Amino acid sequence: MNNTTGNGTIILFELYSSMAQIIGYSLAYGILGSLALAGNLTVLLVVFMNKSMRTTINVLLFNLSLSDVLYILLSVPGYLSTEICNQRWMLGLVMAIICQGFAILTAAASVFTLIGIAFERYFAIVHPLKSRTRNTKNRTIILAIGAIWLCSAAFAAPFAIATKTVAFPLPVEENGQITVQDITFLNTDMDIGKFKIYYTSIFIGLHVVPFVSLGIMYTTIAWKLWHPDKQLSDQFDSAGGKETASHMSERNRRKTTIMVIAVLLAFFVCFFPFHIYFISEIFKDDYEYESTTETSVLRVCLILNAAINPVIYNLLSENFRSGFRKIFGSCWCIKHEVNASSVDTIQAVGNLSR
Repeated sequence: MNNTTGNGTIILFELYSSMAQIIGYSLAYGILGSLALAGNLTVLLVVFMNKSMRTTINVLLFNLSLSDVLYILLSVPGYLSTEICNQRWMLGLVMAIICQGFAILTAAASVFTLIGIAFERYFAIVHPLKSRTRNTKNRTIILAIGAIWLCSAAFAAPFAIATKTVAFPLPVEENGQITVQDITFLNTDMDIGKFKIYYTSIFIGLHVVPFVSLGIMYTTIAWKLWHPDKQLSDQFDSAGGKETASHMSERNRRKTTIMVIAVLLAFFVCFFPFHIYFISEIFKDDYEYESTTETSVLRVCLILNAAINPVIYNLLSENFRSGFRKIFGSCWCIKHEVNASSVDTIQAVGNLSR
């Protein structure tokens, strides 16, 4: 890393980003990260505490929220520290491996979970009889989730293993004095050729192929939902226009499918720009493994995706809305009871003092 100009002038390395960048990234990471953590933890509580919510689709959404929580807790703090410290890495090699590894692991888990959701919707709507005969038991769901995380680990392991930190002696100005300090940055043991192959496989395996396959599946699902079987329409007509159990089930399936399509679109809208930009960068002749302003801004979109999913559940699912109300209602009742108890205690002490 060369820090001199052509005429020999020394370029000082700034230890911290500009004040505007520090404030901007801190607010963006802090607000979105807090919303994402609170929202997804609430989703986990809703599914865990309500037995009626432990359907196949909701267990998969539970897994999606779990991956978002892990990303917020284990990757986001490290990335925020690099934004504040002008891309320096201050957290040591172990945290570097965790931060980089879990960024890929949780993204892969989200993709595979979305694929699992698509298959569940496909069999429930396009092949409902097969779906009934293949009634998903708890053991099957656990095995599916285990497979999701194992496949995700296979994608993440090479990058986690190759992650390293490198230190460069750079001139810095501190307390009015110019000194040379070893400045540590994130890096990888992969050479540029191997890194291009690895990241291309990530882009194709976790974005292009899933996007195309999911698009095909949801197109089939949408056609089936909005062109229901004639038998269902006849049942509705024979019931004098009243909603039968089959018709109600069909309507609920539409609502659930709209919700998961919204989650899918939010994921790809937030993730695609980052990875399209990154893969276009790595194939440039002068590419170096370092963060840019563009990747820093686009990484905020990844946190936005984690924050927006619970909002989608709340807007489009009556069951989740009810679950959220129960959780927050319980918290309010507990707070109200504690406050009432405190008032009673104060009054009792006052009476005794008389």
